[in-house]
Amino acid sequence: MAGQRELQVRSIPLVTGGDDPADPPRGGPSGLPEALLEVATALNSGLDREEVFGRIAAQLQRLVPFTALVIGRVDADARVVTPVFAQGGDQELAPRIPFGEGLTGRAAESGEVVVYNSDDPPDTAEGAPPVPDRRMLVLPLVGPDGVEGTLTLFRDGSGQPAWRDDEVHLARLFAAQAQVAVHNAELWSAAEERAKRLAAMNGILQAASGSLDVAAICRAYEQGLRDLIPFEGAAIAMRTAPGVVSSIWQSENLAGGLGEPLPPGSAPLWAIRHRRGYVIRDIRTDLRFGHHPGLQESGAAAVVAVPLVARGQAFGAIGLGHGTPGLYDERTLALLEEVGRQLAAALDTAVLHQEVLERKADQSALLGKLISAQEEERQSIANDLHDDTVQVLAAALVQLDHIGATTPEQQPELLRKLRSTLRSAMESARKLMFDLRPPVLDAEGLVAALQQQLDLLRTEAGVSVELDCELEERLGPTTETVLFRSLQEALRNVRKHARAANVRLELRREAEDQAVAVLSDDGVGFDVAEMLPKALAGGHLGLHALLERIDLAGGKVDLRSGPGEGTRLRVSVPADLGGVPK
Repeated sequence: MAGQRELQVRSIPLVTGGDDPADPPRGGPSGLPEALLEVATALNSGLDREEVFGRIAAQLQRLVPFTALVIGRVDADARVVTPVFAQGGDQELAPRIPFGEGLTGRAAESGEVVVYNSDDPPDTAEGAPPVPDRRMLVLPLVGPDGVEGTLTLFRDGSGQPAWRDDEVHLARLFAAQAQVAVHNAELWSAAEERAKRLAAMNGILQAASGSLDVAAICRAYEQGLRDLIPFEGAAIAMRTAPGVVSSIWQSENLAGGLGEPLPPGSAPLWAIRHRRGYVIRDIRTDLRFGHHPGLQESGAAAVVAVPLVARGQAFGAIGLGHGTPGLYDERTLALLEEVGRQLAAALDTAVLHQEVLERKADQSALLGKLISAQEEERQSIANDLHDDTVQVLAAALVQLDHIGATTPEQQPELLRKLRSTLRSAMESARKLMFDLRPPVLDAEGLVAALQQQLDLLRTEAGVSVELDCELEERLGPTTETVLFRSLQEALRNVRKHARAANVRLELRREAEDQAVAVLSDDGVGFDVAEMLPKALAGGHLGLHALLERIDLAGGKVDLRSGPGEGTRLRVSVPADLGGVPK
């Protein structure tokens, strides 16, 4: 029977000799060029991917009737087709289809149109039940780099006509038009996704950087992750003692096991031991990496997990679970790895903070380690942004310019909007890189870095700035970092809240080898007695982080202000922070 069905499937090369494909076949509908022009105009007038796919279905229905349609995205590296849009009949978005599997996988692999006109049920994706009385037409969507998608048409039900040659010809002409719309919609969607990803990453960093509490950090990352990856359960495990890894955080729907050591053979232990992440389609049938405490009991099927690595050591793992099998793929894994690097940095910093509190005698040395680790991870994240995000956006911009140069007549307004979106995303990424770790702080020191911050304040807010420095030489790197981060936050508050016309910053060394900075402005001021309790309670994360940082460094903060009286902030820290304790 399989052999008989195979004879009913016809593959047609996408590019053939003979008649000009633009010429309608004998007996075809008149006015075809006008119809295709109308189709192209309708398809290319939108940017939203779902809207574009809906128009593809509506316009194609006018030319070639069908009962259902599915559009798939091709991942040539993974050699799979991922359905992204379905319309009509009982069609639903199935799991990914490997190349060569079923009619859709065959068309994606060969790049040929596949026509199925048999009355017998056709081969479908693995695991899908055969559908009787089904006729299928699968069209590869071919772009500059090969097959980028598939367009599958169905005629389901008794009495449906077979696909005629003229209908196949019309569908092929339409597929060429649809590919342009699909390609542009995917490009726009990718640009929007990248911008959303940057915004979410920035939000996670800002939310987590205001705290050194492990639970608060985990909670901030869980909330931020929901904007990036769909999941129904999340769990974080971390080394809590030599040879012991315990569950330190679980989302609310996971029950039991929190704070308990993971049993031997658990999947998170595999990720930590091998320093590798993994994706599992369905943990109910695939336990090759071990048991998944919490996630398995919650009914999760798909799981993605990565190790948490800081300062060259894997010390924990984060895993996400969802009840839909096959939901996660390699792209999900790469995204979680990116978030995992930031989470590892934040948790490592929090752990080091706890060590500082527990070892008061070695506070100065440990503080230097803490600040150094934090700044190294900031630099690592900035490097990741430069090497990954900015380069990808730049490459996309080059690709857009290439499209504009080769086909300038096609959608100039769309190309202009895409360029604007990509340039805006690149500018946001570069600004985030600058905020994470200004290069001038390492190259020229605290004074030059603060002068740069003041110049930025003058440029962005139109404020008159003055720097009075009495330091005769550079301070130690840890002291410079503590002062820079504290004053950077204070200047950020001036920019956001003070409405000042003049800002003055003084730097000097005083008795007992203290480094002192005094920042004053003539802005609107505020009630210190009302604001400080809020800051100490964590309600004002920026000011809270400043006070916590200076206190941790063994320094002092003197804040004076009043409504309409401006603000004066004085901070002092030991000039030899990070040195060997005496």
